Amino acid sequence: GDANSQFLYAQQFENDNKINEAFTWYLKAAEQNHTEAIIKIIYAFMHGIGTEINLECAREWSVKAGKELPLILEGDILYQSGAVDKALMKYEEALEKNQKEAIEHLRILAEKCDSKIQGILGIYLLSTSENKNISEGIEWYKKSLVNGNYSIVKKIREKADTLDNEVLYSSIADIYYNGIGIEKDYEVASQYCQKILEKDELNPAAIKMIKDMTEYGEAAAMYIYGRICCKNESEAFNYIKKAAEIGYTEAQKYM
Repeated sequence: GDANSQFLYAQQFENDNKINEAFTWYLKAAEQNHTEAIIKIIYAFMHGIGTEINLECAREWSVKAGKELPLILEGDILYQSGAVDKALMKYEEALEKNQKEAIEHLRILAEKCDSKIQGILGIYLLSTSENKNISEGIEWYKKSLVNGNYSIVKKIREKADTLDNEVLYSSIADIYYNGIGIEKDYEVASQYCQKILEKDELNPAAIKMIKDMTEYGEAAAMYIYGRICCKNESEAFNYIKKAAEIGYTEAQKYM
C-alpha cells in the first residue's frame, strides 16, 4: 500500500513494456496523491496508454495535480480539448522557462504539421540565437507560413523588436523579400535590412537584398543603399536623391 513503492513498481512494468500493468499501479499510487503518478495517469488518459483515451478523466486528474502539473502537459490537455490559444501560451511559457523536454515535445507536435506549433517553436529557436538552432528555427517558421499560419509574421516582428534581435530581423527581411506565405513587400524588407546593417554593415545577405531591391527601383532600398552600403559619396547622394524624388519620406528629410 505504499504509494512510492507502487510508483516504482509501475515504472518497472513500463520499462518492460507491460503498459496495462504499469497503468494499474500508477493509478494506485495516483489515488494516494503521488504527484509523479498523477502526471503519468493524465498522460495515459490523454494518449490512450494502458487505458482508453478519456480527456474528461485527464482534466479531472489535472485538477488534483494542481501546480505540480508540467506546463507542457497543461498545454496538451488544453490543446486536445480545443482551447488552442491557451495551449500555445502554456507551450510558450514552458519554452521560456526551459522546462525539461519542452523543445523535444514540441518538435514531435510540429512534425505532425501543426502550423501554430511550428511557428512558436521556430520563433523560440531563432530568438535563443544559438547557432545550432538557427537553421532549424528558420525551417520551422517557413513550414508554419507554408501551412497557412500567416499570423506568425506579426509575432516574429514583435519578438524581433522587443529583443532587438538580428537573427529575427533577417528572418523578417527574408519573408517579405521572397514573399514566403505572404505577398512580397520590398519596403518592409528594406526597413528590416536597415536594422540588420545598423548592427552589422557587412552582413552579406542584407547587402544583397538591398542591392537587388535598389535595382528593382524600391525607394527605401535606394535610400538605405546610399546611406549605408555605397562607399562612393557622389553615387550614394544620387541614390538618396532618386529615393527622395520617388517620394520616400526619409530620403526627402535627408536631402
